[in-house]
Amino acid sequence: MSQVASREQATMSRSSSRAMRCSAPATAYSYATARKDKVAPKPANLTFEQAATVPISGFTALQGLRDVGKVQPGQKVLIIGAAGGVGLFAVQIAKAFGAHVTGVCSTTKVDLVRSIGADDIIDYTRDDFAETGSATT
Repeated sequence: MSQVASREQATMSRSSSRAMRCSAPATAYSYATARKDKVAPKPANLTFEQAATVPISGFTALQGLRDVGKVQPGQKVLIIGAAGGVGLFAVQIAKAFGAHVTGVCSTTKVDLVRSIGADDIIDYTRDDFAETGSATT
């Protein structure tokens, strides 16, 4: 539920603030009010379109790994699409949970996926991991 504050009550708000928020159904407004704990500053290096993907991609990865997969320390996790929107979050979240992460991506994204913490990398343009069942790191 959104809260409305008077000008005197608003402590973290400016009319020129750049922020992002994720909550359905009202997410496409030019101007909105929200609880302070439900918004975050928009990173300066992201466009509004890029910033809009952050909450959904992050929540999707978190829910898949924590709530559905119930990932535990020491488990092995395969992230197909490790360089994609959800995959980038999934690699990092799985590592934070203590999992051994294998990321699947293309040649051009190998360094990126390694840099965010993947233990092993499968380059799908070179290896048919579905057939061999192993990574080439």
